[in-house]
Amino acid sequence: MSIARWRDPATGVNPFLPTRALANPAGESLGGTLRASLAIAKNSIIGPLLAALKLVLAAGIAMIFAAACAVSRIALSPFPPLRRSSDVFWAFVGGRSVLFILGFFYIRCDQHWMKKGLREREQLKRMTSSSIGSGDIIVANHSSYIDVLYLFAMYAPTFTMICPSTSAIRPVSLMTALFRTGEYPSPFDSSISSPRLDEICDSAGARLSGPVVVFPEATTTNNRGLLQWANVFGSVDASKYKIHVVGLRYLFRDFSPTYTIGGKANHMIGLAAQFANRLDVRICLYSPQNFEADGDLVDRLKDILTQTTRLKFTSFSVRDKQEFFDYWKARRDGTSGRKSRAPSATPKNTPSKVKIENKVN
Repeated sequence: MSIARWRDPATGVNPFLPTRALANPAGESLGGTLRASLAIAKNSIIGPLLAALKLVLAAGIAMIFAAACAVSRIALSPFPPLRRSSDVFWAFVGGRSVLFILGFFYIRCDQHWMKKGLREREQLKRMTSSSIGSGDIIVANHSSYIDVLYLFAMYAPTFTMICPSTSAIRPVSLMTALFRTGEYPSPFDSSISSPRLDEICDSAGARLSGPVVVFPEATTTNNRGLLQWANVFGSVDASKYKIHVVGLRYLFRDFSPTYTIGGKANHMIGLAAQFANRLDVRICLYSPQNFEADGDLVDRLKDILTQTTRLKFTSFSVRDKQEFFDYWKARRDGTSGRKSRAPSATPKNTPSKVKIENKVN
């Protein structure tokens, strides 16, 4: 089996392969050579020291703010609205501080409108992230654990995880969402029942636990294409729930913040070794006019996500990502295949035998 098996014929994109920028792009002479020399110095000397300092500092700040948030939740538990305001405050201060330490100094966030009149656009301009309430749905593309950190910092939401084999969905904690990002898509424990998405939203609204974040691709991509979605919106009535669509794009030269496969610790070190990283966000806030047109809800949401991310859908899904994991593991181990799809077999290091695509987003 060839790596070309996962190159989408319609778009020419392999959405799973880790992307790296060229150290010396074709056509650049002195400037490219100097940049390559500086990159070598950074990767071998400055980068590891910078990464160690950043990761230790980020971990320390995260623990401080987690403790402060826990204390405030206990103290304000009799007052749900105040507890929610406290959660939003600590999530923004703590989460944004961690992102700043990791090099995301400025995150550009633009509002995207579907085709609307001038009056409606003026009304939507007055809407901000605070307009997204508990029980609302946030639909986003998924390329990195940075997605989770950003959404946590901005909305203090309820995260969800999707089963790749049954499309069942469950609410999960922030830490589970972070640790499971980019890991082998594993099936759920069948002994535990899974609620429907509308039930999760109703519970989040009643408990004031924030909007519900759904990554319908059910796994991560390299931010060069979108995957086909899991079937999780069947129970959702667009007239009852406010659905907001968030597009996340990473721009880079030397190191991609996207994480699809390989050692997560190594990726975090590489990310922290960068002086600066860039994340651009486009959000299409809920408007009834977004869903007035005839047609399937999922098709409408896909159209909105395509416009907010400026990415195209590929023919692949989370099951293809599982097969890519199998292939990656087999190439790393020098074997012809794998007998089972066990989550514990998730590859830990980037294999030297697989050629990495040199592509700048």
